[in-house]
Amino acid sequence: MFKKWVAALTLAATVVMSMNPLVSAATPERGMIASQQVQQQQVAQLVTVSQPGSVEEDGLRSYLVKQALGLIADSIRYGGDALAYILRYIDDDAASALTRYADEIADELDYIATIPDVVESVVKEKLYYFLVNELGLSGGTALQIADAVVGAIGFLLL
Repeated sequence: MFKKWVAALTLAATVVMSMNPLVSAATPERGMIASQQVQQQQVAQLVTVSQPGSVEEDGLRSYLVKQALGLIADSIRYGGDALAYILRYIDDDAASALTRYADEIADELDYIATIPDVVESVVKEKLYYFLVNELGLSGGTALQIADAVVGAIGFLLL
């Protein structure tokens, strides 16, 4: 009796295991249909445009950079002794230019923060050209200030 029971159990297990390829062969069709529907939904979500020809900002990184720019602009504008303490670690020309033009640089950082999808490289480029073209600073001094601002952004985003 025991041998018949083991034989029946083995036969049942073999039948179930042999049907497994049939089930798995049918599964990709369902999986493909489901994945195609998910892909279509994802593409439909990406293509949402409110007006023809307009692009809307969506990036988390851009949002964080804008917040960091606001903090840095306020620090430059209202920094006082704390700013002077930090500036002693950079070049004397850059430190004097940053303290002399603190309000203008802070205003420019506030303007740069209004740019859609702004990232660190854009901040560096815009600030550098502002310092050279609008304030008349030398290229080396402007680059040091721009690098310091981008370094502060990187520090705040850690």
